[in-house]
Amino acid sequence: MARTASKDSLEREFARLLVESGVFLTGSFQLKSGKMSDYFLDFGRVPHRSLAQLGRCYATRIGEALGVDGFDLIYGPAFKGIPIALFTTTAFNELYGTDKGCAFDRKAPKDHGEGGIFLGDRIAEGARIVVVDDVFTDGGTKYDTIELLHDAAKAQVVAVVVGVDRSEDPSLVERFQRETGVPLWSIASGETIKTTIR
Repeated sequence: MARTASKDSLEREFARLLVESGVFLTGSFQLKSGKMSDYFLDFGRVPHRSLAQLGRCYATRIGEALGVDGFDLIYGPAFKGIPIALFTTTAFNELYGTDKGCAFDRKAPKDHGEGGIFLGDRIAEGARIVVVDDVFTDGGTKYDTIELLHDAAKAQVVAVVVGVDRSEDPSLVERFQRETGVPLWSIASGETIKTTIR
């Protein structure tokens, strides 16, 4: 069984990783939600040498929240969620001695070859899935992902885990959890990361 880190120490480690990797950018940015922000998180900038550490942070958060038996498969929505899901699954299996599956989507269904919209391990009907993604702002992508997994795969999303909650409004997370019935957990907040660079 893996050693667990305290929530504070995991959050600090993750915040440092994002800052040192150049993921945390300051300036003036328009977000997908249309809101303006003084910072942006580009998880595509995580260097290859740091992806294993990124995966361990996610895996630790999942392990602390759900344990080993609380889910069957880790899922990453295209595109930023794909490497997160791959490295999180690898790290979780190494940390906890398990054999969890990993899957993700193509963005658009494929109508030739093996076809379908999902890649990776087969998503069995009724599978309990943890969705991993980079950030939570207003939950748009997460709502869509839960609907896709329910409708196309008949799977049950048991949790969403994001790297950073940048909503800056607890009511948005509460609304998401109320409307979907799915708990949402983050590793760090935008405010913690800002504190890290001061």
